[in-house]
Amino acid sequence: MSADRSILKPCPFCGNLPELDAKRGFRRIGDGTIANAVSITCGYCEAEMTFPHSDFSGPVEQLADYLIDQWNKRVDSSTQAQGTRTAD
Repeated sequence: MSADRSILKPCPFCGNLPELDAKRGFRRIGDGTIANAVSITCGYCEAEMTFPHSDFSGPVEQLADYLIDQWNKRVDSSTQAQGTRTAD
């Protein structure tokens, strides 16, 4: 699956365009088996967001849409909480 890159926002860390891979292979830690995941990866700074197929109850296409929605979320800096320090 190769999604239209224009629906993915640029990497929040470096600003480069990410890639979507709906059949990213990985080895499970628990039993060592090979499984597939949907992954969005920045090829420049290697920021990555991955979600295994087996952890999602719907079809892979919906998982890809879900992951794209998560990748595209950004904090609105106008409403971001400002941290304050208090004297001890």
